[in-house]
Amino acid sequence: MAYVGQPTALRAPFYPLMLAGLEAIFASHYLLIMRLIQSLLAVLTAWICAKTAGQLWNVQAKWPAFAAAICLPTLLFFTTQIITEIFAAFFVSLFLYFLVQYSANEKWVALIGMGACSGILLLLRFNTLFLPSFLPWQPWRQSVSPLQWGI
Repeated sequence: MAYVGQPTALRAPFYPLMLAGLEAIFASHYLLIMRLIQSLLAVLTAWICAKTAGQLWNVQAKWPAFAAAICLPTLLFFTTQIITEIFAAFFVSLFLYFLVQYSANEKWVALIGMGACSGILLLLRFNTLFLPSFLPWQPWRQSVSPLQWGI
C-alpha cells in the first residue's frame, strides 16, 4: 500500500485480492458489493456468537449473545467502511466456535475448521498469528461452569 507514491504499509494479501476480484467482476459497483458482503458477514458473526453461547451455556443464552454481538461497534458501524475488521471478527468468532465444538466432541472436523480459520486469518491480518495458541487453553473441558471463570 502506498500514500502519495511512497510505500507506507505492508498488508496481508487476502482482502486486497478480494477487492481486486470484485472490481474485475462488478466493475464500478464493487464497493457496493463489498459493503453487502460485509453486512452479511456481520449478521453471520453475531449468529456464530449466539451458537457458541448456546454451546457453552444453554439455549436461553443465544439471543442475548446475538444482541450483544450485533451491537458491537465493529459489526454495527464498520460494515460501511472498506476495511478488514468485519472479516477478522467473522473468522475469529468461527475459530472460537470450532474450538468450543472440539472441546465438546474432539472431532477432526472442528480441528480442520480451526486450521482453515487460522490460515485465512493469517492471509487477512498479520496480527492474528497467535490465535492458534488458544487451542490448548480449554477451561470448559473440566465441566466447570463459565460463570466460575469470572466471565
